[in-house]
Amino acid sequence: MKLLMFNTNEFWYKTFSKTIEGVETVEKEESISEAIVAFVNAEKDDEGRKDEVVRKAVDNISWLARKNARAKILLHAFAHLSESKSSPEFAQAAIEEIWTAPLKVDR
Repeated sequence: MKLLMFNTNEFWYKTFSKTIEGVETVEKEESISEAIVAFVNAEKDDEGRKDEVVRKAVDNISWLARKNARAKILLHAFAHLSESKSSPEFAQAAIEEIWTAPLKVDR
């Protein structure tokens, strides 16, 4: 799993287009302030070791949030730069598990 994390004062996003058939279309525009933004890329090799990669992701995100005194975290999937993508189902499950894990910050 690869993480690209930023400590942001302000982050704005707007959905653009759905890339996976069979999932709900969501149109959203939002901004978040004083947050950690973590772009998450689940890779093919991660599929056999989900517990380990989720734990490491949670530890890294928690560390950055504590270091910068951030209580808000935004997770965003990204895979367009990877040559080794996991299945969409695995990526969604891993990100949901990261999100529901007890991060070591106040949310």
